[in-house]
Amino acid sequence: MKNIDWIPELINQIPNVISHIVYGYAFLSAFYWSSFKDNKDFNNLIIKSITINYMLVTIYNMVIEKYEITFKLDYSKIISFFIISALLGIIIGQIITHRWFNIFLNKIHIGRTTNENIWDDIIKPHTWVRVFMKDGSSYLGQYRYGEPFKSEPIIALINYQKLDKDSDVVIDYSQNKNELILLNTKDFEKIEITYSEKIKLMDKIWYWITENT
Repeated sequence: MKNIDWIPELINQIPNVISHIVYGYAFLSAFYWSSFKDNKDFNNLIIKSITINYMLVTIYNMVIEKYEITFKLDYSKIISFFIISALLGIIIGQIITHRWFNIFLNKIHIGRTTNENIWDDIIKPHTWVRVFMKDGSSYLGQYRYGEPFKSEPIIALINYQKLDKDSDVVIDYSQNKNELILLNTKDFEKIEITYSEKIKLMDKIWYWITENT
């Protein structure tokens, strides 16, 4: 019978192993969720978690030391670090997927965005779109949802109208926000996009700021 005395020791070391991963993993999970990034690929996830965990713990310890923060119980420190890591993941995920962040990348001549595909770059929630189908009909409405991680996503429109080949309205839900329609982009002939004045104004403000700073 082989000596398996190392098993209890391994079990005892599990908390130490987890402590080198948990905050990084919490950050990544929240980041992927917040930014709608595809997290199905777990390649290098452990390495990423360990790296981010190390950086986070280093920053936390610097803050604790500088402001002389104390925790009465160990588990309160662990829970606090976990929550803060998750919140940081959400916040950073929101920042890098914000329209203004991608405008900033373009302004500093970085020829890519943080979005997974072109749909996320050109179509935002409540953008008005007119979708021309291959049978000649079209749908006019506000973009509400779209499948992430797809080059030809199914999209959902609200406040929409269906028009026939002669542009006559045959279905009208333009005043009903409770009615949605799902359209498969594989069936598109073309799509026209109209940005709202609010989006245009935000772009103008951002460009003015970057031109004068």
